[in-house]
Amino acid sequence: MVQRKIDENQTKLGIVTLGSNIPKDHISRFVVGFIKEVYPMLNIEEPKNKKGRESLPIDSMLKLLVYAKIEHVESAKYIADMARYHEVYRFVSDDVQPSERSVQRYRREYGHYFEALVQMTLKKASDLELTNFNHVAIDGTIKKAYNSNNNVISKKETQILLDYFNGLPISPEKLDKLHKPAKKILENKDIDVEDKIELLYDIETQFTFTGQDKIPVNDIEARFMKGKKGNFMIAYNIQSAVDYDTKLICAINVTQNPTDHYELPPIAERAIKNIKTTPKYISADTIYLNQISLSYLADKKIDGLIPTRKQTKEKIGKLNPNKYHKDNFDYDYELDAFKCPEGQYLHFFGQYNEPHKDPEKPDKIKRLYNNYEACKNCKSRNKCCS
Repeated sequence: MVQRKIDENQTKLGIVTLGSNIPKDHISRFVVGFIKEVYPMLNIEEPKNKKGRESLPIDSMLKLLVYAKIEHVESAKYIADMARYHEVYRFVSDDVQPSERSVQRYRREYGHYFEALVQMTLKKASDLELTNFNHVAIDGTIKKAYNSNNNVISKKETQILLDYFNGLPISPEKLDKLHKPAKKILENKDIDVEDKIELLYDIETQFTFTGQDKIPVNDIEARFMKGKKGNFMIAYNIQSAVDYDTKLICAINVTQNPTDHYELPPIAERAIKNIKTTPKYISADTIYLNQISLSYLADKKIDGLIPTRKQTKEKIGKLNPNKYHKDNFDYDYELDAFKCPEGQYLHFFGQYNEPHKDPEKPDKIKRLYNNYEACKNCKSRNKCCS
């Protein structure tokens, strides 16, 4: 009998398990192993089943939420979709397939454990003497939400739907005039009435909280923000604090503020809480340079490594060529004064608070500098600061 020669290139059949195609060094495997190791230390009590709610394994949901956090994914809908269709997300979540509402609920109820996990990781790095957290770098990035700019609902339409689902008489004409996103909620048969009412009340809360005219339907906590290319999109502002030496993430803070101006104190506080020490240096971009940030750093006795607006413009070659432009006024830190191109000093004489558009954010501090006599008699007065 002639033995058949084995063809090495022949396709072989085998059992494919969840995660079979994921590389051994993929970050998802670290997440799974890490959560498995530390989960017992968190002492989380399994919740009692509540009527009408799906009960999901907390450790599986933690793995899913932690991995999504590492990937900078904040959208509950996106996470739910990935857990259903994406191999890596299915792997980290043990193929648990939560709904969007479940992702939101578990993140709300167990999200604080993420910081505990971060603290454990950072303590391990400190114990191994990988770093002393002497220098922390802070930066922010705009992350597009899982929501198109047109998929929004107005306050008026939200109220119409709430009245309708609560049994109040609504004319067919009003329902017919609803825009597509509102009609989608109205006609969606995959969501029961109670969940629709809960969603609409959540949206109504966002109207009260933000004062915005329209709220995204998929990501109700996202906001219209300006991207790097100048285009507006529905997004989140993700602030991160990273150890300068090891690049370990010390803290992450997701904010609804469309700019980074006043985000240094909250993200720095989170980082200090996680690393259990106060760094000697904190570095950040020019956008963080303001009185609130400087006061915070001074109170904490931290050296801030933040370039001035002039230094940044010089670096990128965009310094205004007009020597009387404010970019060309030199600030003297010891005198707390600006030196103008004519050699005169403008001294600080007062400040006032300008209310922030977001009532939850601190007021903007405006500082005023002048030299009345010098400016009054200056020959370049008419072209100064233009």
